[in-house]
Amino acid sequence: MNTVTVGLDNGSLDYLGRREPVKKQGNDPLAKAIASKWSRMKTIRQKSEALRWEACAYVQHRMNEFSDNNNPIKPVKLYNTAGILAFDTFINGYHGNLITPSMRWFRLTLIGENYEDSDTIHGANDYLEISENQIYSELNKTNFYPMDKLATKDAAVQGTSAEWVYDDVEDGLCVFETIAPWDFWIDKNHRGKVDTIFIRFTMTASDALDRFGDRTPKDIRREVETDAGHTEHEFVLAIYPRKKLRSERGKVLISTEKPYAAVTYYPTDDCIVEESGYDEFPVAVHVFEPDGTSVYGKGLVMKYITELKRLNSMSRDELEAIQKVAKPPMAIPESLKGRFSSDPGARNYVGNSEQRPEIIQTVQDIGWVSNEIKELEDKIGRLFFNDLFNYLMRQDKVLTATQTQAIKSEELALLASILGTTQYMKINPIVKRVFRIMAKGNRLPKPPKEMLRVKNALMKIELDGPLAKNVKMFAMQDGLQASLEWLQALHAMQMTTALDNLDADDFVRKALIAAGLPQSALRELADVAKMRQQKAQMVQQQQQMQQMQQLSEMQRNVNGQGNLNNAAGMN
Repeated sequence: MNTVTVGLDNGSLDYLGRREPVKKQGNDPLAKAIASKWSRMKTIRQKSEALRWEACAYVQHRMNEFSDNNNPIKPVKLYNTAGILAFDTFINGYHGNLITPSMRWFRLTLIGENYEDSDTIHGANDYLEISENQIYSELNKTNFYPMDKLATKDAAVQGTSAEWVYDDVEDGLCVFETIAPWDFWIDKNHRGKVDTIFIRFTMTASDALDRFGDRTPKDIRREVETDAGHTEHEFVLAIYPRKKLRSERGKVLISTEKPYAAVTYYPTDDCIVEESGYDEFPVAVHVFEPDGTSVYGKGLVMKYITELKRLNSMSRDELEAIQKVAKPPMAIPESLKGRFSSDPGARNYVGNSEQRPEIIQTVQDIGWVSNEIKELEDKIGRLFFNDLFNYLMRQDKVLTATQTQAIKSEELALLASILGTTQYMKINPIVKRVFRIMAKGNRLPKPPKEMLRVKNALMKIELDGPLAKNVKMFAMQDGLQASLEWLQALHAMQMTTALDNLDADDFVRKALIAAGLPQSALRELADVAKMRQQKAQMVQQQQQMQQMQQLSEMQRNVNGQGNLNNAAGMN
């Protein structure tokens, strides 16, 4: 009897659940539901496709994927590469200052059901820091950084990217895959969160037979049997909440016990070839900038593609004008037809009575065109935040390090909204997904007992890279400076009782953590309280000893034995 694997959570064929009978191929209500859903998702995406693929062409993004027959990007003839340079500068600056393998770019925090902070839970900060180190180590061993940079480019160009994170059980590592933007379709739930993705992929007939086994369609098995196993076939992997698809009669179609179903659909035969599931949504879908109610976003290049087109058109006109100046059109007498040469040093013999060749002046001055192009190039650079990331190299006057940092931080604040979307839609899901996979694979330490007692603990990810730190530091410095000025004014007015409103310990700890102090260098609150208690006891003991000594001296004085009044000890 044919069976299907149910209960997968690693994107592979490793059996983690049970096996159930296979439904009959060709008349499967789940296959019909997936086909219908896919058709609707295609219609929604088609509305923005033309602009998205055109944006890719104008910055030469994903133009080298000639082997992908589904690539819809049509090449355009470019006459100016300033747009490509400006976009590359933005990507290198944004991604390099946000996510980089050379330094820590995120940190884990914890909040409990009753608003417990990780700083108040004994051992929590040390555990989270050790987990961070393990996650950093795993990311450095994988293809995460190049794949994530590609996803950042996808989102910045045409608005939407998708990064698939799954577990390689054999190697014990996470695997990251950036899906080509034309190979996935997405949908969101009633809360506006992306929870459905359809991924198109191809496999050879031989690979399909190895993966799907008995569920492999007949035409694919026939190709393998006739030595045509190299032929490629198209499949669709549908990942969605398990209760989201319904039959034609409105019945919920459930194919897994996992929260998210993962069903592989074969469009050619309209059948299901594999069913599995995930514990959480395994794809981080990043919308660079929301565009109204559409599930697909708008990228930086899409936003300013009009300027890129205008620059390209003006550069083409300038090139034509330069060519007309270098090789101007000529008015040649008909008698010299076939005998006139415009080559350098050429000799053209004309009679006295014949009309001489003349240059036709078509271009008077092209300097203004060059100036317009230069101004447009500078404008595009500013629109792509090049002034921000190249600030130190573009200074016309010498500033102090403090002034430079302040100005740079103010400009970084312009990216705050983009940074927030990147954290919420991409970084948070990826880090949490990696954390759960590593915890499930016993690649993270066990949490302390105090941490396990916290009910409904929520793990949060705080960005800690140079870009996020500069934005946070700018706000923090403003707050600290204003607060210190107020404290100094209160102290000058001798209003010291007002300082009782300040929790100095919490103020200092928050400032040190925000400045990047390692958690291992910060004492636990319980340890701090214990140290202060010990110090208080020592002070109390010293005071008691001093009191006892004073009482002893007074007693000696009463008995005429003290030396408080004279050196001889006489009263």
